[in-house]
Amino acid sequence: MILSRAEIDRRVAGGSITISPYCPAQLNPTSYSYRLGREISELSSSDPAAARGDAVIEIDEAGMLLQPGRLYLSHTYEVIGSRECVVTLMGRPSIGRSGRRAASGPITPVPIRDFPGPPGTCANFLKPRPTHDPDRT
Repeated sequence: MILSRAEIDRRVAGGSITISPYCPAQLNPTSYSYRLGREISELSSSDPAAARGDAVIEIDEAGMLLQPGRLYLSHTYEVIGSRECVVTLMGRPSIGRSGRRAASGPITPVPIRDFPGPPGTCANFLKPRPTHDPDRT
């Protein structure tokens, strides 16, 4: 079950969902809009077994020009997590229209500029169903 805005807010207040820093204005009907952090890595290889020579770059207020055909990895500004809910991080449609793909690599055929800060992606929180309920037969 995907949690509602009210349930996400209640669980943040109760401590079962962590979002820090937390801003209630970033709540959506069934998600929380999180922000891109200031550091981004241009990956030297998409092969997880390859030696890493990744450059970590700080994105300033002017943004960063992302080049086509390259793979970038960033972090969220907020710390997000839960020990009771499944958390999924998803891109909004505006991310795809700009030529980016959240959490799965670049798709843009042309360079695009990315900025830290503005919400553009969202976190959904799902309450898992128990796999076994001893009270039910």
